Amino acid sequence: MKNRYICIMIQMICRYIVEALRALADWLMPSWCPVCGDKLVKSSTGICVACKLRLPVIPRYGDMEDNSMARLFWGLVPVEKAQTIFEYRPGNEVSAIVEEMKYHGVYEIGIEMGRMSAQRLVGRGFFDGVDMIIPVPLTKSRKRWRGYNQAEMISNGLAEVTAIPVSTGNLVRKRFHGSQTRLSAVERGENVKNCFDVTRPEELRGKHVLLVDDVLTTGATLRECCMSLADRVGDVRVSVFTLCRA
Repeated sequence: MKNRYICIMIQMICRYIVEALRALADWLMPSWCPVCGDKLVKSSTGICVACKLRLPVIPRYGDMEDNSMARLFWGLVPVEKAQTIFEYRPGNEVSAIVEEMKYHGVYEIGIEMGRMSAQRLVGRGFFDGVDMIIPVPLTKSRKRWRGYNQAEMISNGLAEVTAIPVSTGNLVRKRFHGSQTRLSAVERGENVKNCFDVTRPEELRGKHVLLVDDVLTTGATLRECCMSLADRVGDVRVSVFTLCRA
């Protein structure tokens, strides 16, 4: 009985110490909302509540097969379902989030945005039948330079809500020809041509995979990924998701 009482007291003391250290860390190194710049309260994860409510959602995103994103793939590559959630415009809330995620090392915000997106889609049947989530890969050198793959962070957030496993290292990017940001639609297509490969095609045969990326512009990168999967795997079903659309 005495030993049990001592154990309970030690647990309580440890809990208080942990809480005190967390409070100290929050005071010394506070977290800030990347959209509005306000200090985040303890319960917030990545973005403050007010900015979450202001995020520009694409109208009528609920149609999984016939929407503005899905039409980018019609007649070009076989895609079962396509979906994007938020609207990306220079200077809006989503562009601030993407900039923090891609260029300022705030990878946690990608996980949170993945969670938020999955919560919007999970009841609409978008993830039904999906066997694995595959983030659009970076080259090894670019991932080392950034420290992480932002598409993988978004995928991890989706996985937390859906319990669908994330597969990395199978779909790989062989080369990086520079940023797509300032390229035309035709140049984007040429820039990613033959950039991707599948290292273990047998693991994907007969599967339904969900390709995930951060920003959709022309769809060139995702189309090239789809073509690589079709060429190297053959028997694979593909759906696509991006966090936002420019």
